[in-house]
Amino acid sequence: MELLIALLNQAAENGNININIDFSERIEKIVSDICFQTLNNIHDILDDDTLSDFECIEKIVVEMERIDFNGGSRHDFG
Repeated sequence: MELLIALLNQAAENGNININIDFSERIEKIVSDICFQTLNNIHDILDDDTLSDFECIEKIVVEMERIDFNGGSRHDFG
């Protein structure tokens, strides 16, 4: 694979080829998958009757932090 990348880089630098890769659809799919999994995990947390309200919210905050989406100044569990 390294050889392929080196050859493609060399060809692009020499102007022999024009490389245009559109990752937008792939990125949207990855983000969508992460969001769906996060919502599913939050659903499972909310459905867990063994947790107190505080424990439930704490686990949801941890789940959000797992994807680097924190509660800002609202929740500081750090």
